[in-house]
Amino acid sequence: MNLNNGVSLKTNSSHLSYVILLSFIILIVLAGLGWFGLSHIEKEIQSNVLSQLTDRLPHSIKMIKIWKRGVKMDVSTIASDKNLQSKIHALIKHAQEVQGDASGIVRSEELKAIRQYLEPIQTNNSFTGFSILNEEGFEIGSLGDEGIGAQRLVNAPEGERLLKFASLGNTFITLPFKSEFSRPGKKGALMLVGSPIYQSTGKFVAVLIFYLQPEAVFTEIFGISRSGKSGETYAFDYKGRLLTKSRFEADLRQVGNLEPSASSILNITIKDPGGNLLEGHQPLLAPDEQPFTRMAQSALKKESGFDIEGYRDYRGVRVVGVWSWLSEFRFGVASEIEYEEAYSLLYEIKKSFYGVFGFLVLAACGVIGLAWRQGQINLALVETTEMARKANLAKSEFLSRMSHELRTPLNAILGFSQLLQMGSEYKQSSDVQSKVDPILKAGNHLLELVDEVLELSKIEEGKLKVSIEPVETFEIKNEVLDLVKPMAEQESVVLIDQCPIENSLFVMADRLRLKQILVNLITNAIKYNKAGGSVTLTQKIENQNLIFRVEDNGPGIKEEDKTLIFKPFERLGAEGSGVEGTGIGLSIAKNLIELMNGSIGFTSEVGKGSCFYFALPLTDKPSNFEEKTDQKPGNFDTSKNIKTVLYIEDNPINLELVEQVLGGEEHIRLIAASNGGLGIQAAREQSPNLILLDINLPDTDGISVFKKLKSFDNTSHIPVIALSADAMESDKKLAMDLGFYSYIAKPIDISNFRRSIDDALSKTS
Repeated sequence: MNLNNGVSLKTNSSHLSYVILLSFIILIVLAGLGWFGLSHIEKEIQSNVLSQLTDRLPHSIKMIKIWKRGVKMDVSTIASDKNLQSKIHALIKHAQEVQGDASGIVRSEELKAIRQYLEPIQTNNSFTGFSILNEEGFEIGSLGDEGIGAQRLVNAPEGERLLKFASLGNTFITLPFKSEFSRPGKKGALMLVGSPIYQSTGKFVAVLIFYLQPEAVFTEIFGISRSGKSGETYAFDYKGRLLTKSRFEADLRQVGNLEPSASSILNITIKDPGGNLLEGHQPLLAPDEQPFTRMAQSALKKESGFDIEGYRDYRGVRVVGVWSWLSEFRFGVASEIEYEEAYSLLYEIKKSFYGVFGFLVLAACGVIGLAWRQGQINLALVETTEMARKANLAKSEFLSRMSHELRTPLNAILGFSQLLQMGSEYKQSSDVQSKVDPILKAGNHLLELVDEVLELSKIEEGKLKVSIEPVETFEIKNEVLDLVKPMAEQESVVLIDQCPIENSLFVMADRLRLKQILVNLITNAIKYNKAGGSVTLTQKIENQNLIFRVEDNGPGIKEEDKTLIFKPFERLGAEGSGVEGTGIGLSIAKNLIELMNGSIGFTSEVGKGSCFYFALPLTDKPSNFEEKTDQKPGNFDTSKNIKTVLYIEDNPINLELVEQVLGGEEHIRLIAASNGGLGIQAAREQSPNLILLDINLPDTDGISVFKKLKSFDNTSHIPVIALSADAMESDKKLAMDLGFYSYIAKPIDISNFRRSIDDALSKTS
């Protein structure tokens, strides 16, 4: 279908109402489907969050096991010391002689000798005290005098448990418990580790006990698994009390849940206050009546689980977490992080998505409003606006790996927008064209955002593959400079090429990715430069590497911002500068360079400019390399017979675009088929001069259609141009190796598309 050169100024009101109603319906549908697409993104990010939390918990458990094994081994070794054992036997004998009299034991030389002997051992092993209990649990030795002759340790359940296990020949570590003597003269949480002492006959006669401070040792092990600003891994007992120090003690003291001088260990119970205490929530229930948190309720039932939808922690703050009950240790462990921090990337993506979506909606509404006021509703403009909305539908699902579905509608947006910008051919009014320009600009920005965020996601998941091969740098460099030259002229920035004038330097790289990196670095240098500035591209060989340097004389980068330069979504304050960008390009460039076994860096000085450089391994010139010469597409003689072009495409919008691109060409007759089977039939029956073949068809793939066309005598000679939303260099190489005439990635560039068709038709009879 050809687009008319213009439309009547007298657009009837019924048609106008239909267009506006249709536009609003599309907006509503896009909004609904866009939300559906974002929900898929959210699920993927939730999966990543769960994976990270799940990885931390086993690590903490493993560290606890290693620590417990090491402490028990150390204490067992100390208790096995023959010299120490003889001193303890002497103390036991003396205690018996004085009939357990505390003063007699305290003044004894035997206790003094043990204290002197154990003092350096305590210091070296971070023990805060020791006790020696006889077989009945009476304390006959300790670092201080206050407990001698009493049964203060075995009066605590954990101390009684320790004595029982020691009497059976085990070295045992207790859980943290509240004690009046955690350190000499001080109260607080205490852990005990004890090992049995035997007579030479093998009879159990005493237990040697060392004191540990949970804050100093136990908590540190769980602290290793902390992440970000709010990530916390902690342990809790069967009563739901913290066994490790809370990361948020300052917050707990601020809201009055913890005394100023108290530790959170055993003083904080993992209960849900019903709201965020940090935001001023006042619990309706007394602490004893409050329910356990979602995590604690499950873990105290000796269950393992996770919750990535969010629940309140003991501060009332929304968190996500994983947990497990460790029966062998008699306590539970949990790893949590605040919901907002865990899903910060999702918020950034939504912000970018809605920003671009909103801009496109406003631009489309502006076009409709102008058409209403002037009475010049153009059918092509309506169709383009409709396609922009349809493209937004596909765009909303970009992180769910729907690359093909995204690029297909963008093909229509950019294609129709290019047509509308060709005012001399389609005679659009300058007012309408000025409203279409933002659509084209926003569409290109959306394509860049989709590609970059999708690419970043693949990189972070380790799923992005590169095809490393010898790449000739002279050709790549020239292609890049041709691409960025219009942008440099628009920004009044001078491009200076100081690379050697030769084409024999080869590096091991992915050709497409190398070009992408150079474009990114040079366009950044142009965008953030000053009017009248310059960008210089140089190369040098160093240590079997080829180093590319892109240097500008722009404003430079502040010292405090340099560590953030390769961080995703970080624009260093340029958000309000008017310069478009996503803050992803440099992060992608760094990862791509490293995937190609290279390195990247930069230098910068405020007020003088920046220099970004990267190095790739040099390699020898391939034996099958052919020097490229300038080739101009064949000039098609329109005076000859009309040529028939068959377009095999299932997407009516893509078909509509190609119809309008070729509609003004009188020497071309376009026919279409909506699937592979009909396309093969049409090719055999009508013998077209050229076939345009979509690679992704509903009934079969385009590669299979191509092979069948080549198998028939009357179609094997027809040149075939592939059209595909798969833009990877590997896809193009596969198609060209099979014998396609050329491979055009969507969204198509109309000028290049026409040249390719004219070139192919000029070589047909």
